[in-house]
Amino acid sequence: MKKSLISEVFPSLWLIVLMFVGCTSGKNNDGGIIEINDSNVQTVESIDLTEMFDTDCSYMALETHEGCLIGDIEDMQFHDDKLFILSSVSGDNEVLVFDAKGHFINKIGVRGRGPEEYVAISAFGVNPYGKYVVLVDPLKEKIHKYDYSGKYLESLKPKGNCAFLQRIRFISEDRMRCVYQINNSSDVSIAECNEDFGNYMVLSKTDFIFHGGYIFSESPITQNGSHLITPLSNIIYQYNSNRLDSVYCVTLNNNYQPNQKYDKGSDYSKLVVDAIKKSYSPLSIHENNALLMLQQFPYMILWDKKTNKGYKIKNATNTARYDYLPINSTSKVCDFNDGFIVVYSATDLHEMNEYYKRENIKPSKELNDLFKNVGFEDNPAILFWKIKRKE
Repeated sequence: MKKSLISEVFPSLWLIVLMFVGCTSGKNNDGGIIEINDSNVQTVESIDLTEMFDTDCSYMALETHEGCLIGDIEDMQFHDDKLFILSSVSGDNEVLVFDAKGHFINKIGVRGRGPEEYVAISAFGVNPYGKYVVLVDPLKEKIHKYDYSGKYLESLKPKGNCAFLQRIRFISEDRMRCVYQINNSSDVSIAECNEDFGNYMVLSKTDFIFHGGYIFSESPITQNGSHLITPLSNIIYQYNSNRLDSVYCVTLNNNYQPNQKYDKGSDYSKLVVDAIKKSYSPLSIHENNALLMLQQFPYMILWDKKTNKGYKIKNATNTARYDYLPINSTSKVCDFNDGFIVVYSATDLHEMNEYYKRENIKPSKELNDLFKNVGFEDNPAILFWKIKRKE
């Protein structure tokens, strides 16, 4: 059974907890770790990024009809001007494909028990090099391959561990990086392998267990697979030469530090619930060419990779900052080279609309059209937020 970290304490939040410990891991290639702390992170109520970056926000509604309803979003990837969404509706997973204008294109594969069909999806990966999608089917114990149009290509028998997968990111034509949930059948948390899970190389292990699957971070790996986080660590890693190097150490909001020593086989869920009760903060990681973004309820941290300075936006769930920053600490986010893609529920849009009215702010035409046309039971809307450093 897959379980969300904070469902026991904050069931309404999707963000997953990462507990910070001391900055004791190794060094990066420059000989040291960059600390993200109170000395180089400014706490602000809101921020206007247009002073430092060229930004562009394009809002659009995702196409809605009976064949492409979106439920709980479990993963998103953006490649070749297509948005791939792994969505769960009433417990049934499917991958939906939309174009950059929000129009529905097709589904990937068909659910069923036939030889070209899948029964369930635990994780999916988009291979932009070969222009196809892999679906990991834990019930059939197969990896199914489909092209972007959803046409079946082949099914592979996995040669390595593909149980309790959370994320797959292709890093080359035939290699992918995999992040696993905390479970009781394997101690692997991050691995690299071929698409059939052959040539399997373990990058990180964990001492923790959970009977079933326990998601330790909603977004533990960036879309290009370069930066990763691991369970119960405040270190952000970068992959270099077949190993994970420590590049950032986050020591903000560090009022509670769990012990750095854990017994092998410790129950992960108990440690996490204890941390949350002591006001410990969650973390997810996203990245584009300009920024590293950490979602950390109720804050959001924007880290400028060029200047090695950052901003911690307070009360990031408050809709009053939508006029400056179109992302908050609980937004569903997908990163790509030029920016971030954000998914807004119909409820989010109604809250934004009320704020704009209350503050007498005139929204853009496309945002105003969404306010008028999106209902509470409609599909989400998406924002393409492009951001790059000013020349």
